[in-house]
Amino acid sequence: MVLEFGIQNNLVQNFVQEASGLLQLINEGLLELSDNYSAPKIRNLVRAAQLIKTTAAQVNFTDIHTLAHRLEKIFRFLSLGNAAIDSQLTTLLLQANDCLRLLLITQIQGKFDDVASIIAKAETIFAYLESRISHKLEIVPDVLETTYLGASVPQLMPTTEIAQALKNLEKILAESDADKLPEQLIKQANLFLGFGEFHKISEFIAIAQIAIATLQTTPQASETIGKLALVGWRAAYEAILNKNAPQTDQGTSNSSAVVLQNRQNPALTHTIKTTNLFVWVAGGNVFTVKSDSVEELLVAEADQIIYSQQQRFLHWREQIIPSYQLSELLSYGSSKPLGNRQPEPILVLNLGQQILALEPEIQYLIAEPELVINPLPTDQEFSSCVYGCTIWKDHLLPVIDVAALLQQTINHSQQIYSNTKLLNPADTAIISREPTILVVDDSHSVRHIVSLTLQREGYQVLQAEDGQEAIAQLQQNPHVQMVICDIEMPNLNGFEFLSYRLKDSQLAKIPVIMLSSCSTNQHRQLAMQLGATTYFTKPYVEEDFLTALRMSVN
Repeated sequence: MVLEFGIQNNLVQNFVQEASGLLQLINEGLLELSDNYSAPKIRNLVRAAQLIKTTAAQVNFTDIHTLAHRLEKIFRFLSLGNAAIDSQLTTLLLQANDCLRLLLITQIQGKFDDVASIIAKAETIFAYLESRISHKLEIVPDVLETTYLGASVPQLMPTTEIAQALKNLEKILAESDADKLPEQLIKQANLFLGFGEFHKISEFIAIAQIAIATLQTTPQASETIGKLALVGWRAAYEAILNKNAPQTDQGTSNSSAVVLQNRQNPALTHTIKTTNLFVWVAGGNVFTVKSDSVEELLVAEADQIIYSQQQRFLHWREQIIPSYQLSELLSYGSSKPLGNRQPEPILVLNLGQQILALEPEIQYLIAEPELVINPLPTDQEFSSCVYGCTIWKDHLLPVIDVAALLQQTINHSQQIYSNTKLLNPADTAIISREPTILVVDDSHSVRHIVSLTLQREGYQVLQAEDGQEAIAQLQQNPHVQMVICDIEMPNLNGFEFLSYRLKDSQLAKIPVIMLSSCSTNQHRQLAMQLGATTYFTKPYVEEDFLTALRMSVN
């Protein structure tokens, strides 16, 4: 694969950063291994070595690729539990890893005269390691099996640290000076970003990235952004902890069922859990919306807001979507012009068949774990989107289902269904018509390399780091026309992604190109049996890869 100098230099910098972190991870893992061996830990070492191998091949660092591959095979053998990991073996493994680190430094500093001596030293160490297990190395599989994906997130999460971080964030929101709040919230967001990246918690990562971006662009909205982020992180944390917990409390309703239940039985009192809800107060009402329907929290730039025939639209992710202010929907206030007011957060909501933008106009955020829903007074008439009332600060306030409220608006406004026809030609010109491709790989460097290649060819690119995130991206972005997918990934690997895709009639229509370091016929055949369009191995010939991609997209 031949790349322009500027792009190649950018890719090398990404590789160096990622490889340095992986080598440090291996070093720390090896130091713990002899005293505290566990299968998940050794599998993490396998995956780290494999990622170094794969990404080194992409940037043509042949020596690093070769040594990383040999180290990967040694780790794979050890992961089978067939060898005792004593202090001598640990020392040799640390020395082998250090050889990789030294090779990486020569690439960074350009000291290529040192390569030969490092390779000679490495050969002695690797040869001795391999001689100890040579009679069994041939049986080591070339790929991680599904059972090697390691322990679940709840088992690995530092629950005490995250719980304390949530408490610290609550305290910061309650006590910090307004001038210092944006900076303190950015620090907290980076902390949760670190939790998310290390423990593969995609919700933590997404909320942190949105919070940091909006705090930097609109610090004046920091309190609202911080409160929304707190609710999101707490909901994600509790959802993970409770994922496999048995549901024994029959007196508490789940949030998705309570609306229907209250409409059928308006005289009943219910207690709903707010773990999976955003709940806030505005204009004398309490509003609830399911957390998983929130696609994004953002503060829109002026050029993202479009007006056409007295309707507001938001330019979001290459789409034009209807945008509303909460006060407009309830008619308790008039529409506020954008010119003379502070930018406010916008929630992008996915209602299934419709994506809408909403200014929630939050006055207070409710973060209690449960909400008591009382019957509505019988002497008043309420809209069908009001499903009860609750006591907030000694006041009885109606509780409104935001999804139902927006659905009412859709039903009474046919222009929602044809909003693209209402736009002026100048507005529609900003919508990209270029094909969108989703790149799925748990290596940041590989995603970066492939994305640059595709963007240079004029494609729009989305990214996902595993099969689970890929499915979420496809569900959120139905305009995706092609998927490029790795095989070996945590959470949901490439084969599992293909299997899931076959069960969904809409996803099954999207062509998938497999791009993997697994080069055996068995992997290729299985991928094709599971519906892959074609199969490429890393490193790939760019011209052949792009030709196959164009044929599949067309």
